Amino acid sequence: MTKALALGTWGLILLIGFAVLIWRLVCPSQPTAIAAKQIAPNHLIQPGDLDNPSPQEAFLGRYSRSIIAPGQILGPKNFATVPLLATLTKPLFVVATQPDLVTAGSVDVNTSGKICNKDGAVGEAEVVAIFCAAAKDGRPCFVLVTASAETGPKLKPNESTFLPACASQSQK
Repeated sequence: MTKALALGTWGLILLIGFAVLIWRLVCPSQPTAIAAKQIAPNHLIQPGDLDNPSPQEAFLGRYSRSIIAPGQILGPKNFATVPLLATLTKPLFVVATQPDLVTAGSVDVNTSGKICNKDGAVGEAEVVAIFCAAAKDGRPCFVLVTASAETGPKLKPNESTFLPACASQSQK
C-alpha cells in the first residue's frame, strides 16, 4: 500500500512538472523592465531609463503611455510604438534637434526651448514628442513642438532646429 502511495505521489509530481513545462512553452512570459527614474508621458525610451529590460528591444525606441514612477515594474502595455498626442490648442511643428541633446536628457518631452535658425531664435516652443533613429548613425532627431502660430512662417526647411537656447538671442 505504501509503495503504491509513493509511486502515485511521484507520478503526480512528475505530471505537475510536465504541465508547468508545457505551460511555459505554450505561454511564454511577457517582457519586463523596472523604471530607473521617473518617466513622463510620450518620453522616448533610452537605455538609461530602464533597469534590466528583458529583452531590451521590447522597450527601447518606444514611448511611455503615462507617468511612470521610479522602481515601477513595466511590461509592453506601458509603452506605445508612436507618441500619444492629445488635442492641443497651439499648432504643432516638426523641427530637427541634436541627438546628443536627446541622449543627455537636455531635450525631452515637456522641455521648453527655442526654435533657432542661423540668424537666432524665431520663437519659443515646448516639446510634445521626440523621434530618433534607433541606430546612432549621425542622423538628427526630430521633435514635435507646440509654438505660437506666428512661429510657423519663420521656420526654414533644413535650417530650423530646437535647442534649449540659441547661440544668438536676436529675435526675428
